[in-house]
Amino acid sequence: MKRAINKWVISIFAIIMLLMIGIEGKTYMDNDKKKYNAQQMSEIVEMERIAAKQIKNTFLEIEEITFSEKYKVNKLTGFTNINVEIISNTNQTNLGISFPSEENSKYLTSYMGKGLKKGVTEMPIKITFSDKTEGDL
Repeated sequence: MKRAINKWVISIFAIIMLLMIGIEGKTYMDNDKKKYNAQQMSEIVEMERIAAKQIKNTFLEIEEITFSEKYKVNKLTGFTNINVEIISNTNQTNLGISFPSEENSKYLTSYMGKGLKKGVTEMPIKITFSDKTEGDL
């Protein structure tokens, strides 16, 4: 009788221990994923900041730049594509930009859009990044 009770107690204890290990493992993986996503988002915001500087130095009379929340990473080519809404003194236009995901190359390689005048914007501009933070440049 005591042996049967001991087997039940040991079995229940083992099940509880396995559940606790599983829950702790899941919590650890979730926290690790959050850290990775935060690091990845900070890298994207830094790329957006560089892109905003380049847009400001390429187009005339820019007032505001808003980066889309959605971006697409093309793993085959190594480029990140993002849509940017640009408000200037004369109009509002959408610009699609691509930038490389390599660390040593931090320049815009291509952009597509119409309605913007070439030149350098001297005035400060408002920037809204894809993570909804705002800044001035």
